[in-house]
Amino acid sequence: MALFAGCGLVLGVALGSARLGADVGGVMTVAAGFGVAVLAMLPGRLSGRTIALVVIAPFAALALLAAIDLLTGGDSHFTRTVLRADGSGAWWEIFVRRIELAGRGLIRGLMPVAALIAVLTVALGVVRRDRLLAPVGDDPAWRAGLAGAAAVGVFGALFNDSGPMLLLFAVFVALCGAIYLRGDTRLADGGSR
Repeated sequence: MALFAGCGLVLGVALGSARLGADVGGVMTVAAGFGVAVLAMLPGRLSGRTIALVVIAPFAALALLAAIDLLTGGDSHFTRTVLRADGSGAWWEIFVRRIELAGRGLIRGLMPVAALIAVLTVALGVVRRDRLLAPVGDDPAWRAGLAGAAAVGVFGALFNDSGPMLLLFAVFVALCGAIYLRGDTRLADGGSR
């Protein structure tokens, strides 16, 4: 569990680096994805407090990014447009513009159909998670990996201006993991069916 959290922190810091452009959506997406992955690693029933911590993780990551950027004198796009914005009206405009960018991606071509299929695939994976994870006996690492990948897709579609494209990519990665998990182990050994 600590490994998942540590990897999420390292990846979040790398994405938040001003030298890479301080990818705000990426930092929030990584925090949400790794938060869900860590949550999936926890044994037993989840408390409301634990769930609340995961819900606020993307916003805490954003606050940490802001603090690091301000303390290090970063001059990223995030600092110029958000941290030095002229009041809440400017923040609202930034928020609306990001939602519009993601929304435009959702209505192009076959993207509405593809996004719907991706969301339904995630929902099916959640509903049938016991069957999906049966080959590994509900191993927490597999549960965390698949849940984290799905969360990255869903929250990435909300937090990034690339919107549904990130959802499709993350669901594809999760599907590759699920197909591997459900595959015939005899084939991996070179045996025949």
